Amino acid sequence: MPFNPTDPRPPYRRIAEHLRDLIYSHKLAPGDRLPSERELVEQFGTAQATVRQALAVLKTEGLIDSVHGLGYFVRQPSPVIHRRSSTGHFVQEAKAQGHTGDQRLLEVTGPHDPPPDVAARLDLEDGEHVIVRRYLLLLDDEPAQLADSYFPADLVRDTRIAEFIDIVPGGVHAELQRALSLEVQQFTEDLTTRMPSPQEIQALRLSPGTPVVRLLRTTYASPPGHEDEARPVEVTDYVLAGDKHVLSYQIRATERWTDDGWTPK
Repeated sequence: MPFNPTDPRPPYRRIAEHLRDLIYSHKLAPGDRLPSERELVEQFGTAQATVRQALAVLKTEGLIDSVHGLGYFVRQPSPVIHRRSSTGHFVQEAKAQGHTGDQRLLEVTGPHDPPPDVAARLDLEDGEHVIVRRYLLLLDDEPAQLADSYFPADLVRDTRIAEFIDIVPGGVHAELQRALSLEVQQFTEDLTTRMPSPQEIQALRLSPGTPVVRLLRTTYASPPGHEDEARPVEVTDYVLAGDKHVLSYQIRATERWTDDGWTPK
């Protein structure tokens, strides 16, 4: 495939775009082996260094992996799907989709000063502190996400939430109910994407070019029968490996179109 002499882009960019198009169109499917460097040199009539530069671009974008002695392959992630119409539990969701899931408690620390965004979501005043429970979640025995859960220290200091133990059965939300008579009522989630920090790359064993999803979830709870008094009791800062998760949202339509415009159903 000779280059178009009127294309102003560097040759390695044009090679990368050609291979990228093959991957996005599934002409090269996940797990497929790419043409060898020698084959690409012959195909494009360019130098081996140019071909390697193009392949490096695709590796940085997270589209291909290299296996020493075997060549380059289209990445084949097998993510777990999180249905966001309910609370969902990572281990159960993974199992239902043919994966294995595990949640490991790494540490429990505090009381600490909360990060500003966490303090705002927990409605904490200046000088109020948090207890932090840190987790590593694994998908098929590979690190898949990090989770830091923040609780108002004055609320949970006399519960098992403040202790370095796995809370079974039911986890922290069951402990809120057992120890404090607080039932979880609802959640709010703020989702952003970004490139990972060096620490996150190491902890999640991320391949080059893999972004992370930051999902900040606020949990609201209230005494039984007093749903209108629900208050924020937990903020969990999730960092998800971008190639191991799909967030699937199911949203009920609440409006219909009429001659008067959009109106509630």
